[in-house]
Amino acid sequence: MQQGTPTTVNGAGGSGFASAGGNGGDSMTIGGAMNAGAAVSYTGESFVGGAGATPTTAGPAGGGGGGAIVIACRGTVTVSGQIDLGGGGGDAGTSSRGGGGGGSGGHLLLEGFNVGVTGSVFANGGGGGNGYVGRCATTSCPPNDDGMDAPRGTTPVPSGTVGFTGGVGATVERVPGWGSPFTQASQSGGGGGGSMGALRVAVPQNAIPVVTPVKRSPLFNSTEVVGIQ
Repeated sequence: MQQGTPTTVNGAGGSGFASAGGNGGDSMTIGGAMNAGAAVSYTGESFVGGAGATPTTAGPAGGGGGGAIVIACRGTVTVSGQIDLGGGGGDAGTSSRGGGGGGSGGHLLLEGFNVGVTGSVFANGGGGGNGYVGRCATTSCPPNDDGMDAPRGTTPVPSGTVGFTGGVGATVERVPGWGSPFTQASQSGGGGGGSMGALRVAVPQNAIPVVTPVKRSPLFNSTEVVGIQ
């Protein structure tokens, strides 16, 4: 689930989880770097958190991944408030390094004799950092925009306005965005957006969970049957 690291002027790819992340931009086309993190298996016995980039001195850092949370009890698990496991936005690029990729959303498992969800639950991806523009008309260039942290909602957060734009993080309404390309020397590509995470519910056989959230992104997986005694 590790995303690409921006060790070149290409934008780093976003982290993958429920799907692959978004590719970073290169000198040719949107998403041309083809370096996104791949999707991973998260069903059955597996339980992993969202992915982010390994910190490096070679280039801007990618966004951190959303966490992993298990809420389980020998009774009814109720979620009436808000849970946010969104990924972080990638750092902006520089003249020699592309924008950092967005972190993927995290992983939530609700397990009990029964489960009720009436609140809001999010595990969206973070946005990629913008690439470096440079060559400003004024004596100093404005700082490039970092990628946006994952939203607490279903609508993707747009990338910033300064720099070659990074890809938006994934939500239930959109797949991870690709980073924009750069066009001249001393510029760099935008980072790719991070993937959504996973929302799961597990109850004993014949139990009927009430999963009617006000908002959720991504969708909850189909109910899993577990052998709670």
